[in-house]
Amino acid sequence: MVRLGLDRIARLVDLPLVQWRAIHVAGTNGKGSICTYASALLQATSIRHGSFTSPHLIDRWDCIRLHGKTISEVSFHVIEKRVRQLAVERKVDASPFELLTATAFHAFSESAVELAVVEVGMGGRQDATNVLRDPLVTVISKIGLDHQAFLGNTLEEIAKEKAGIMKGGVPCIIDGTNAIEVMAVLEKVSKEIGVASLQVVDYNSAALPETARRLPNHQRANLACAITAVQTALERHGVKTELNKHIQALPNISVPGRLQEFSIENLTGRLEPVLLDGAHNRQSARVLADRVASLRNARCPITWLVAATKGKDLSDLFSPLIQPGDQVVTTRFGSVDGMLWIEAASRQELSKALPNFEVEHVDDVGDALELASTKAAGRPLVVAGSLYLVGEVHRLLRERSSIYHLS
Repeated sequence: MVRLGLDRIARLVDLPLVQWRAIHVAGTNGKGSICTYASALLQATSIRHGSFTSPHLIDRWDCIRLHGKTISEVSFHVIEKRVRQLAVERKVDASPFELLTATAFHAFSESAVELAVVEVGMGGRQDATNVLRDPLVTVISKIGLDHQAFLGNTLEEIAKEKAGIMKGGVPCIIDGTNAIEVMAVLEKVSKEIGVASLQVVDYNSAALPETARRLPNHQRANLACAITAVQTALERHGVKTELNKHIQALPNISVPGRLQEFSIENLTGRLEPVLLDGAHNRQSARVLADRVASLRNARCPITWLVAATKGKDLSDLFSPLIQPGDQVVTTRFGSVDGMLWIEAASRQELSKALPNFEVEHVDDVGDALELASTKAAGRPLVVAGSLYLVGEVHRLLRERSSIYHLS
């Protein structure tokens, strides 16, 4: 149930009482990485900080972090209950995402957060997070085609929705690798509303540390956006701190669910790591394809375990990834806590998108992972197609491991 608009969330968040400021991040791809890098950099300062990202990976509350740590399950449910009661008292028919956003914002206020990194859920202009009227800085990452039913069918239409987080008098950081037509829209909107400054950064940015050379270009651009955003936010917030040493360490940070190498030995006995990636549109699939290309050779096909969200253009998603000679196992992730409108693509839909491949399907994710691991026989194995699938694999790993770390 996706319901865009700001009226309902505004009645759940008492803006005059909000004392914390935000780094507000929108975009199609890369915004999660930008938020991860920005939060890590804030961790190196003395400033009290938080972050709100979506969707969650394993548990609903893991999208809210306070001072570098995931909010406790108990605290989350206490604050969420209070928000739900508020919605009843004020007769607000809020969507699940609006309730979650309000819970995060109340958590920040109650934990005396000074600066929060806030990721847009969908779009920007009408997204619940855009109830924030005075962020310290806004950031727009790489924009591509996704959620067209809600945001528009062209890059220009989608860019206009994302540009809705820009504010007059507030600096905006933009990923300069965006398409020409996207840049034109962003620059036009920024002039119309009087953005304080428009900083365009990319993978050649002077803000990048020498240690970033090993990162792929898209992640270098994300890192440049994050560094520039944090520096701008701290300057506007009146915080003076030396960040260079901490910036040097940022490229070592892994982003959960994005090009993540992980051991599944506890699940399948496989000794070699698997590659987990939540790529769910053509643009992010191309990034994953570049990474997988380094694993390929003539005698070493890729084994894929894939699932996808119902309604996605699956041919568009899988065509950059799965190549002749590859082995494919399809599966379906289960219901997503707090997002019951999300449904996994069916066996028939997945098979139809892969007409030239012999596909084996197993409904249960754990069993599907075992089959894919067996078929891979030590060769490269990639889990992809949906962040919800990646989250379910992580959940299984946590259940089977005495010691578990998300990254």
